[in-house]
Amino acid sequence: MEIKQLKIELEKTQKEYNKIYKKYIESQKIKTDAQQLLQKCIEDIQIQLSQTNMKYNEQMQNGNLSEEENSNIKSLITSLEQKLKVLTFIYDNGIQNLKSHKTGLFYVK
Repeated sequence: MEIKQLKIELEKTQKEYNKIYKKYIESQKIKTDAQQLLQKCIEDIQIQLSQTNMKYNEQMQNGNLSEEENSNIKSLITSLEQKLKVLTFIYDNGIQNLKSHKTGLFYVK
């Protein structure tokens, strides 16, 4: 009789474990998706910043830049640099830390 009761308890525990493990896997997928999205945003801003810098340098060399255009491009570059800085900070201090072994489901001190 005790063996049967233990078997039932073991099955319940296994079902609970499976539910928890499934939730853990789903949360890992969400974190991975967030990481990929942030990486894409960072890459896009880096490309845009590089293109803007190249355009600015070309126009400066050619002397085809009015004071207003110069100010606008510098403002755009500053804005892109700030966005890149914020996204990189979030990525480095948020997403990367999620990869820590200490956050795993089976972490043991």
